[in-house]
Amino acid sequence: MTLIKDFFTKSTGRSIAVLRNMFFSIILKGVHIGLNLLLVPLTLGYLAEEEYGIWLTLSSMLIWFSFFDIGLTNGLRNKLTEAIACNDKKSAKIYVSTTFVLLMGIVASVLILFMAVYQFINWSAVFNTMTLNSQTLGKVALIAISFFLMQFVLEVVLSVYFATQRAAIVSLINTAGTFLSLAIIFILTKVTPSGSLLYVAAVFSIIPFLVYFAAYLLTFYGKYKYLRPSFKCVDFRYAKGLVGLGINFFIIQISWLILFQTSNFIITQLSGPEYVTIYGIAYKYFNVVTMGFGIILTPLWNAYTDAYVKGDFTWIKNVMQKIVFVWGLSVCGTALMTVISPFVYQLWIGEKVASTIPFSVSLACAVFVSMLNWNTINSYVLNGVGKIKLQLYLYIIAVIIFIPLAIFMGKQTGITGVVYAMCIVLLPGTILHPIQCIKIVNQKATGIWNK
Repeated sequence: MTLIKDFFTKSTGRSIAVLRNMFFSIILKGVHIGLNLLLVPLTLGYLAEEEYGIWLTLSSMLIWFSFFDIGLTNGLRNKLTEAIACNDKKSAKIYVSTTFVLLMGIVASVLILFMAVYQFINWSAVFNTMTLNSQTLGKVALIAISFFLMQFVLEVVLSVYFATQRAAIVSLINTAGTFLSLAIIFILTKVTPSGSLLYVAAVFSIIPFLVYFAAYLLTFYGKYKYLRPSFKCVDFRYAKGLVGLGINFFIIQISWLILFQTSNFIITQLSGPEYVTIYGIAYKYFNVVTMGFGIILTPLWNAYTDAYVKGDFTWIKNVMQKIVFVWGLSVCGTALMTVISPFVYQLWIGEKVASTIPFSVSLACAVFVSMLNWNTINSYVLNGVGKIKLQLYLYIIAVIIFIPLAIFMGKQTGITGVVYAMCIVLLPGTILHPIQCIKIVNQKATGIWNK
């Protein structure tokens, strides 16, 4: 109750928007988490264990392609929030239109390049498997990557809902895609019980694309038609602001990708795709905490932007204090999840697969998730106010260290070594980012702390 009371003490309109989004996001994210948990045993039962490991590895690779937007969507997220906060509808439409056209150009270029070279790649070597031939794996990669790239052009709609502080709509869009994917995978288990990685790739790639396409139409031909992308409103002079901020986000995202999305690939190469399944299940279990924490944090990024533009530092400080308390509760919950993890795995995926997951892997994932959530608290503040230079430098240093460290530790202790390598590279930000946030909200940030 104290948290809710404090939210309403200052900046009532912004606080109401945040609380409303949190409330609906809790419901939608709860459904989304439940659907994802159901998808794991359903998909694992449909595919062979090694094929499922291949899909997890490919899923990680898909995230690599999302960063070809060079940070434009995050740049748009901040710039659009600023324009709307200032009631500048003309600039808002120009930002959306310019971002959309830039994304179209990037995606078209990447797609043409990928289609030209994918058939010459030895996909069996990429996934370290002989279960499926390279040609079949190439088709799987082509379908997944093509639709994924086309989807993230449509993801400009997400920036609109973030900027207008309606983050719950983003949760609704993602939940709808997951629900439809689950339904079709269930149908596939009845119609084609032998299992097909190609079908799984098609479902998880095409369905989200169609959902985003529907969201695009409903958004820009409905309430937000004044923001609908238009070639007439493209102004590349605005691109400087988008790209200037976006390129910093892009470097951070690429660094994040290398640090935390190459783990599946490193495990695949060191131990084999079946060990990716072990890590993937443990990570998905503890990722429930991250997703739950994200329910609270997601509406705050752009609320921080709005408060910063309007000079409401007291609101930012009050919210940060409450979020740190929530993080403490999440650590306690993660500790409990660790203790009961062997029993949960048995109920969730069956004793046969659960018995292959060492307790040490669960413990390592629990430590990582707790550190990750702490870093995310501070990152959302820094991202919202656009002070991300320190993050940028720390992630570049971490990238240089991570891969050799993960390979070394992975060779020594297997999966746990890779996970603890991720924890080690998070440490500098764990210490320095809270210091930067405190300086900013107290308006004492200078030099690197204020860039």
